[in-house]
Amino acid sequence: MNAIGFVFCILTILSFGAILSLEKQVGAHRLRSSYLGHIAANREILDQTTSAFYASLKHTASSEDKEKKEQKTRESAQTKSSQQPQLPSPINSFCARLNLFPLIQHDLNKEPYLYETAAKLLRIFYGEALFDKKVRAEYKFLDAFLKEARRQSVRETFSSLEKIAFNDPHFQMIYYKMLKGTKKNDLLKGIGYPSLLDYIKIEPAASKICLYHAHPHLLSVFFTAKGASKIYTAIHTPKAPPITQEGIERICQEIHAPLLNAEMFNFFEMSQVRHAAVSENTWIGEDPDSQISLRKVVSKKASTK
Repeated sequence: MNAIGFVFCILTILSFGAILSLEKQVGAHRLRSSYLGHIAANREILDQTTSAFYASLKHTASSEDKEKKEQKTRESAQTKSSQQPQLPSPINSFCARLNLFPLIQHDLNKEPYLYETAAKLLRIFYGEALFDKKVRAEYKFLDAFLKEARRQSVRETFSSLEKIAFNDPHFQMIYYKMLKGTKKNDLLKGIGYPSLLDYIKIEPAASKICLYHAHPHLLSVFFTAKGASKIYTAIHTPKAPPITQEGIERICQEIHAPLLNAEMFNFFEMSQVRHAAVSENTWIGEDPDSQISLRKVVSKKASTK
């Protein structure tokens, strides 16, 4: 019996040792996979920023190069005329974000349309996932958000949306999830929710939402999901005429979407204007093997584009 007990004890020790060794190997594999995934995603972001930088450089071309470029441009234009509009960028452009600064600077009664639009954005983006469909939960969160932003602004401690802190831990957790967003998101298909950082901003300068660079997710706040798809297609179809208020209202009537109040159109910039390049751009890189996704804000010198 003593021999059997001794053998059993040895086997138990060896089993625990094998389990610990296996767990260590699995942990090392996960760590290595995560590390390589972050390297690959970071490399993709570096490639994107480098390509964008070189594309912005101006160079002097010979007359022969110019002729070839013009011929290529003409051929490309003929090809694009029969193509569908390009898919939207995953990041809503800075020029197309809703500026909430007037709600911080003025009384809410002076900015009723902006206040209602901000609440509607929160409801459409996060109502089902983060507010559990509770009645007027988005208004309570928005009021708390504006209160904290106003308090930090008065103390001159407000520097970015990420720095806003709530006294309520529940709101703080909701806000954290809003800033992070889900890895996969498509509001028009009811998949996940995007990062709030891509759709609102707080800056003293007066600004409008550039419709030409607006993501369909943002358009859905004003024109419903179906209307957003229609309007985005109308704006970005090759050789399409410039979008107008009458054109938007006609699309809304065709799909039986509610018409906007005339004053709401003051939020929009409809012409394809040139914008002063912002000092920071947001880039997303993803490693398909590890499914790791990175989001980076890259600073650059301000210029005109």
